[in-house]
Amino acid sequence: MKSGYVIKVSATDSVQELESALVSHPAVAEAAVIGLPHEIKGVAIHAFCLLKVGHEPDDALVETLRKHVSHEVGPISETGED
Repeated sequence: MKSGYVIKVSATDSVQELESALVSHPAVAEAAVIGLPHEIKGVAIHAFCLLKVGHEPDDALVETLRKHVSHEVGPISETGED
């Protein structure tokens, strides 16, 4: 999958909420979410997903997962790629 990261607009969502939102998508078998320092926003949230058989990582899936998480837990914003 494309290397990139998203930042939560709301600081109240927990790692568990984000992971739950990701695994509730039919393409995701497992998910892990971590926060890393970011010079502008303070923390950049990185999500790592293990996909279910039959799903391929691509830019379209990344966008689909961003929209899915946004729908499940609230708006997210992309800050760039590493």
